[in-house]
Amino acid sequence: SFHKNSILEFKNVYFKYPGSENFVLNNLNLKIHAGEKLCIVGENGSGKSTFIKLLTRLYFPTQGEILLDGVNINEFDYYMYTKMFSPTLQDFNLYYLTVKENVILDYEEDNKRLDLISKQSGLASLIKKLSHGYETPVYKWEAIDGFQPSGGEGQKIAITRAIYRDSQILLLDEPTAALDPNAEYEIYTQFHKIINDKCAVLIT
Repeated sequence: SFHKNSILEFKNVYFKYPGSENFVLNNLNLKIHAGEKLCIVGENGSGKSTFIKLLTRLYFPTQGEILLDGVNINEFDYYMYTKMFSPTLQDFNLYYLTVKENVILDYEEDNKRLDLISKQSGLASLIKKLSHGYETPVYKWEAIDGFQPSGGEGQKIAITRAIYRDSQILLLDEPTAALDPNAEYEIYTQFHKIINDKCAVLIT
């Protein structure tokens, strides 16, 4: 598992999609230390999302290797390895469930913890406005008393979900791409407060 002295390392990593001649990543060498905040900035198509998919074992390097504390990540149990990550991706999903169910999903229910994290993420102010609080259905198609979240509101639900999962590494893949500058600023400010003791990788 990922502990306070752990290091994730990309070692001479190359990646190209099957059938393509071009390398998306070309000899990438990078270390991510536990507790570190890493921000990766690049233009569209520069391989940022590919990096996340390699890190989470959705893709395999064409050449080179990715190591956790010196061991190739493919040698770890896949389920245990992916539990280390809490991703909030650009194309996150919300479901035809209540707000609370959207946050907790299949994790253990802890209402005190949910309240605390909602305050940290800024979701609590939205909960106060909703007709049934946490029990309000997301989307109106399935329920008359449901609500249609704005981009910023949906993002707060997704971020609260990622933090509730309580993994050691937070992954944020362009989490504010669809938001206006004010909403984006609010999300990043909240995140800065929340991730003080976690490893976080932000892609933008």
